[in-house]
Amino acid sequence: MKIASVKLVNFLSHEDTLVRFSEGVNVIVGQNGAGKSSVVDAILFALFRTPSRGGIGELLRRGTRRGLVELSMFEGDVTYKVRRELTSNNPQDLLMRNNEPIHRSARGVTAGIRDLLKVDENVLTSTVFVRQGRIEDVFDSLGEVMTFLLRLDRIEKLVSTNGPIRALQQKVEADLKIAEERMKRREELTRRRKDLEVQLSKGEEELMVSESELREVRRTLDDYRKKRDTLLGLQSKYVTLSSDVERLLKKISELEVELSEVKTSLPSDEKIEALRRKVEELSKVNELKLKLQNFKNLEDAGSTLSSQLRTLKTQLSNLEVRAARRVQLEAKARQYEELREALNKLNGEYMEYTRLEAALKQLEEKEKTTSAVAERLSTELESMPGEREISSEISNLRERESELSSELKYLYTKRNELKERLSKIRGEVCPVCGRPLDEEHKRRLKSEAEDELLSLDAREVELNDELSWTRARVKELEKQREKVSVLLNQLQSSKAELELVLKRKREISDQMEKLEPLAKKFEELSSKEKELRAIHDEFLRLSDSTEEEVQRVKRQVEALEMKLRDNLAKQEGLKSELQGIDERYVEMMERELRNAQTQLDRLQELKQRAYLLSQSVEDYRRQLEVKEEELRSLNYTPLELEKVKEEVARLEERERKLTEVTFSLRGQNEERRRELGQISEELRNLEVAAEDVKRLRVAYERLNRLRTVLGQSKLKGYLITRAKDILDYHLNSVVKEFNLGFSNFEVVNDDGKFSVRAYRPDRQWVDVRALSGGERVALAISLRLALARMASQEIGFMVMDEPTIHLDESRRSELVDIVRNAVSIVPQLIVVTHDRELETAGDNIIEVVNDGRSKVLERRPQEARFE
Repeated sequence: MKIASVKLVNFLSHEDTLVRFSEGVNVIVGQNGAGKSSVVDAILFALFRTPSRGGIGELLRRGTRRGLVELSMFEGDVTYKVRRELTSNNPQDLLMRNNEPIHRSARGVTAGIRDLLKVDENVLTSTVFVRQGRIEDVFDSLGEVMTFLLRLDRIEKLVSTNGPIRALQQKVEADLKIAEERMKRREELTRRRKDLEVQLSKGEEELMVSESELREVRRTLDDYRKKRDTLLGLQSKYVTLSSDVERLLKKISELEVELSEVKTSLPSDEKIEALRRKVEELSKVNELKLKLQNFKNLEDAGSTLSSQLRTLKTQLSNLEVRAARRVQLEAKARQYEELREALNKLNGEYMEYTRLEAALKQLEEKEKTTSAVAERLSTELESMPGEREISSEISNLRERESELSSELKYLYTKRNELKERLSKIRGEVCPVCGRPLDEEHKRRLKSEAEDELLSLDAREVELNDELSWTRARVKELEKQREKVSVLLNQLQSSKAELELVLKRKREISDQMEKLEPLAKKFEELSSKEKELRAIHDEFLRLSDSTEEEVQRVKRQVEALEMKLRDNLAKQEGLKSELQGIDERYVEMMERELRNAQTQLDRLQELKQRAYLLSQSVEDYRRQLEVKEEELRSLNYTPLELEKVKEEVARLEERERKLTEVTFSLRGQNEERRRELGQISEELRNLEVAAEDVKRLRVAYERLNRLRTVLGQSKLKGYLITRAKDILDYHLNSVVKEFNLGFSNFEVVNDDGKFSVRAYRPDRQWVDVRALSGGERVALAISLRLALARMASQEIGFMVMDEPTIHLDESRRSELVDIVRNAVSIVPQLIVVTHDRELETAGDNIIEVVNDGRSKVLERRPQEARFE
């Protein structure tokens, strides 16, 4: 796994920095405080979310609230990207594989990194991730790293008094105690099951006897209940029939008394017949009353006919006057209708004429508005330069912009050359002429280069100012050209619209000229029509006053006169028939008739009532005979019913007691069966108790032996010896790439204290502290890479932060060679340094500067070969 790039957003002094790495040696250079080490801090933060200083909040650039770090890595064709947010409150971290998310939380991303690299943070920082000035710390911390890699601390925890093995032993002891108690419980349940089976057998026998007796009692009880129900049915019928007989006797007595009273109130039949004949004689008053009413009706009808005749004659007089007036108005009304017909024919042309007149007024208004707009646009365009002039000036300014950009690029290249020359002045040869340098020559070259840099800076400021003004002027002219183009388009649109308005005016004027005679004629006819409209309206109101209507009303008058004469003749005839009979005489006869009719109706009702009472008495006597016969045929005695009721009560009480006994026996037996079922189920569960006891005792003994074996020093010693052999192998395979002049190296374990020995070809060993500075650095790097190989084969990079700190000049020179040789062991090295000597070992140089915020200014000698 190698690192492709790291992006820092608001991280420490970096606002938005992207650092790309290549394979080989990547040297990050810059002055102290430029933000070089921040790149290393960002890589470690991206991998394990570990802040290099204080809390996560202290990693944020001043004045910002949010930031992030993105780290890209690759292995063959597979790319991985880690995104970490600079926040401790629900960070939205992300780990992607080939741009597909695989983890979305802070913990998930950290776990995913451990799975990819096959190491955790402690192993990484102890091996391939070297902090400032701590390359050789690996010699002192070798024992801790080995303990961590072998997880020896976990073995000690495993066998400790409070460790998991002892905890498991205690659990097995507790389970064993429970299993033994379960065996005791099994024996108790077996004895209880035998007792319950005996009790259940006895209870079943008692239940059978009780159920048999209960069935016999219920059979006898059913027979007596049927007999009781039969007698109760007869009792109810007996009571009902007795009540009916008493009721009928009472009713017959009441009817006979009422019949005797009615017969006493009736007169003789002769008196009733005389009263009926009197009613028939008095009934003739109705005919007299009808004739008298007809006479009154004829009088009323005659009065009505006289009134109608007078009204009709008045109407006839008025109608004759209105008919004469209608004849006078008829000629002018006909003239009005002819005018209306002519106006209707001309109405379409007149409406078209008025529509065209209104449209012409609108067009004249539009003509004024459009002309004013065109004049305003023309005036505004005259005050502005032409479109060609603006385009020409823009073209000239763009040429000047290109010239300024080219000159700035030249200045940028020139400045870099001067800076490179300044960096080489510290050597022994002149970078210009190639002659040896003395101090005076160095000062002169440095002064000349710095003066030239100042001149370049001043010229750059002038060119940037002119370039900014040129670009601003181009934008201003482009806006002005755009405005001129818009105004020209608006002017052309206004002129085209004006031409259309004028053309439409001419067309409407021609149409109005053709329609004008018809419009004038329409107006003349309209004036005459208004004059005749009142006469025509009056003529219409008199439309019902025709000669035919006059003749019709005359015929109605004649018909009414004939009806009136006929009415008077009928009145005379009835008057002679009545012979002086008046209403008072008729009313007197009606009173006598009502009195006689009332007496006759009352007597007929009494006679009918007497007949009905006689029939009712006969009916009730027949019903009484039937009920008495039914009562005699019942064959029922109340004493027998009482005896049957007493026997039913006795049997019900016996049934109740037997039911209680039966239910009790059944409940007891069911409870015994339920308990037997529970005992059987529990016994089935307890069948494995003996096996559990045996198994748990074996497990306890095995755990005891395992704790004893792990607690001895043999396993720990074996693991350390095996790990030392593997580390020796990796260390010697790595260190040979540095050509240190030793035959081999060995890791020595002295009672838990680890050290490294170097063996000369004569097999004499040398302690690491006796090696030269360069040899120790090379050996420390080799040891770190060997430990990394032991932990994981996935790491293809090594990071060193300021490795030259605390090194003298000779050791720094040796470090350059070591870094060059390290590439053959680890494909990618990232070295952060302020020492320019290490640039000579670099395949990719990354310069970091800080002008208020850190940024990557330059890459050399070659661009990164992958994004």
